[in-house]
Amino acid sequence: MGLENIINIVKDFFATVLNKPGQVVGACIRDGRWIVEIEVTEEDEYMRRHGRNELLGIYEVEVNEKREVVCFSRKELRERGKLQGIPQDPADPDRGIM
Repeated sequence: MGLENIINIVKDFFATVLNKPGQVVGACIRDGRWIVEIEVTEEDEYMRRHGRNELLGIYEVEVNEKREVVCFSRKELRERGKLQGIPQDPADPDRGIM
């Protein structure tokens, strides 16, 4: 299973299943599974109405040996143009609130 194929699987999953097209920003094999990071635009319309920069979400995606996306989670949220974002803690109910 090649890297280009894995990148396309993740991009297709986000574009078709979640309706969030994005760009892959990292990928590696860990314990026989692919771990891929993808950057997607979040809440685009809301941010435009309020005159703010777009929010970008960084997601970590796991792809198994059968080429299936088996899990994903948002790791960071940041405004476009900013270097640092807000780390996302899955246990925090207020995550992502700016």
